[in-house]
Amino acid sequence: MKSASDAASSATPDGTETLFHAAAPHLDAALEALSQEDRDAVLLRYTERLSYDAMAARLGKSADACQKRTSRALEKLAAILRRRGVVVSCAAVGSLVSAGTTEAASSVLLGKVTAGALHQAAGISTGTI
Repeated sequence: MKSASDAASSATPDGTETLFHAAAPHLDAALEALSQEDRDAVLLRYTERLSYDAMAARLGKSADACQKRTSRALEKLAAILRRRGVVVSCAAVGSLVSAGTTEAASSVLLGKVTAGALHQAAGISTGTI
């Protein structure tokens, strides 16, 4: 199995473009494989670029809990990508999500995150969104 960083090193000076190219086809499915809470944490942090304090306010959790949830979710995403043949660090996964490699899916998922947060704030049970 060839790591994305190995492939990237020969294509661009920093390897970013090739890493995105290698991971992009798998990233949406990897995000979908996460639990709703993990997906929410990743999307709020890396798509909306919220601070942990802002995430805490939105999700009704502590900032420490949001940081830990996000960190664990990135580890899970990296593991899912490894199983799909894309070896990438947790930090790189966050960069991939942040860079918008999942724009279409992130729009849909972000809508779900927002709806879930609104329902939670209103005290409505959503089960799975």
